Amino acid sequence: MSSLLCLIALLCACGGGVNKQPLPTTWTTGYWVWGGQSGPASLAKPLDAAYVQVAQDEYLPDKKLPAAQAYWAVYRFESQGVPELARASEIPPKVERLLTEARRQQLNVVGIQLDIDSPTSRLADYAQFLAAVKKGLAPGTKLSITALLDWFRDGTGVEAVIEQVDEFVPQFYDAGGAEREVIAAKVDAAKWGARFNRFGKPYRIGISTFGRAKFVSDHPRPGEPTTLYREVTPLDLGSEFARETVHNDVGEVVLTYRAMHETSVDYQRFQAGEGVQFVVPTPEGVRAATAEAKKMGGYAAGVVYFRWPGEFESLLVPPEEIFGETKTLAVETEDGGCVAVKCVDVVLRHADRFAPGVVRYRVRSSAPLDYFLPVERIPVRLAAPDVVELTVPPFAGRDRLALGRAVSSHAVIFTVEAVR
Repeated sequence: MSSLLCLIALLCACGGGVNKQPLPTTWTTGYWVWGGQSGPASLAKPLDAAYVQVAQDEYLPDKKLPAAQAYWAVYRFESQGVPELARASEIPPKVERLLTEARRQQLNVVGIQLDIDSPTSRLADYAQFLAAVKKGLAPGTKLSITALLDWFRDGTGVEAVIEQVDEFVPQFYDAGGAEREVIAAKVDAAKWGARFNRFGKPYRIGISTFGRAKFVSDHPRPGEPTTLYREVTPLDLGSEFARETVHNDVGEVVLTYRAMHETSVDYQRFQAGEGVQFVVPTPEGVRAATAEAKKMGGYAAGVVYFRWPGEFESLLVPPEEIFGETKTLAVETEDGGCVAVKCVDVVLRHADRFAPGVVRYRVRSSAPLDYFLPVERIPVRLAAPDVVELTVPPFAGRDRLALGRAVSSHAVIFTVEAVR
């Protein structure tokens, strides 16, 4: 009988080498808040969790954070590889100072997350580093890590890493490098669920919601730019560019714009055949990845989206669209500061950012306008004394469109409708 018990104990010990935790009882939805940016997105209820990158002064950003039930402070190590073991002792004092400040701000910071891109070949060293960090943290401070998908192939020794943490977040994006015509990695529950659940530790799936633009050329030349001088949207490129549209197998739209002749966009010059390629996520693709993550069951505890929108970011899916909180098409105005007449700058909000076809909008004023001065690279015209019409090209990439300045003898009120 004792031999049988020993055999059972041995078999149990071979189940991955990680101390199993209770199964998660709730599914949570979180966001990474990166680079100190927190844009204007707002939701009907707080996020379950916000993973906030710690600013250089070792505190959470001063800018307004999205409302969340719980916060994690994320320490990003930019240099590739595993930090020297001696640096592990630097982290706990920083965390203690951060937690003290968070309590003052009445932020529920439940733990820290380390974002370290350890090479798969050095996971044993990474496990040592994590053990040293965890040893110095105050009791009750949870430790989370981001994880590369390559760590979870057979024979990597990732078990030693997972042993040291309270949760891990595999990142399902840029798995093949940032230069490919795809950002998201396919979330396949049948493939990944068993690999993650075997550790007996809660995990969340990191899902991309951001897009990317890069310079492309039919005939690359040594020394030509590979990046753009500023964030460019499809709307900036106009009729001088021909567009090719492809949908990849993870639900993203790949838009390739090539100049038909030599032209310029601000300070960037394009020769014929050169242009910009956009890889853009869609709400449907993000929701499909989320649904697949839920199918993993077991220790799957939720998802974390990368990332919360910055102030003027456009190439991403806004949180409202992911959660189905449709915003109403609206017109906003700002006083233009004119003296003899009434003038306002008119902005269209919550336009269809990536409509696959042309979208027309009709803006009405409550009284006739004297004239209207367009400012954007979109056809805007005063169709009648009280009607401004505009035509937005396919895949414009913006939900906020500055239309121009309206001038009238008296104050007016604007309304808007989409004309299909």
